[in-house]
Amino acid sequence: MRSIIFFLLFITAGNLVAKTGFGILAGMSNSTFISKNVTTGQDYIVIKMPNSDYGIHLGGFFQFKKSLLLIQPELYFSTISNTYKITEPLSTGNAIYKNDRSFNCELPLLIGIKTGILTIKAGPSGRYIIYSDDQLKKFTGYDVTLKKAMWSLNSGIGFQIMKFQLNLAYEFGLSKIADGITVDGKKRSFDSRANQFI
Repeated sequence: MRSIIFFLLFITAGNLVAKTGFGILAGMSNSTFISKNVTTGQDYIVIKMPNSDYGIHLGGFFQFKKSLLLIQPELYFSTISNTYKITEPLSTGNAIYKNDRSFNCELPLLIGIKTGILTIKAGPSGRYIIYSDDQLKKFTGYDVTLKKAMWSLNSGIGFQIMKFQLNLAYEFGLSKIADGITVDGKKRSFDSRANQFI
């Protein structure tokens, strides 16, 4: 609680002498995963692919700047897709691919430096899943229990020309994306962490 009060006082005091601004942001992301998970059940073999589909980001930011120091809280909505390859045991036929897509609210707090047109930023980010479309469960009955809330660390660079910014960032997943996967009535480990280029 003290740290929150200190941060609010810092922002309020800094607001008197700092340059402030706000804007909208829109972009795309592509997720990657640290490991490829293979789960074998009686009816299906499920492989969590290390690459996923593109997602979108849409929201806004508020920016405090004093000298070279930059503080930028952001709030945006995003989509993330997880791709699964599904085959049947002993099957020689073609694999089936299913995507689980989630709709999320994300809140990064970025701190960095800005010199000229170049900005370097890093900071923590929280993500909360608002809605998820579980295509894997609908097709196989295997239930991946996604965590509602996750933490990550963002870092990247940006370029600003007049009122426009182009930001490139990498998000390191600090939390597991799921508590496990339930196959044939038994819960199994599922240790993937979401990383993404934004």
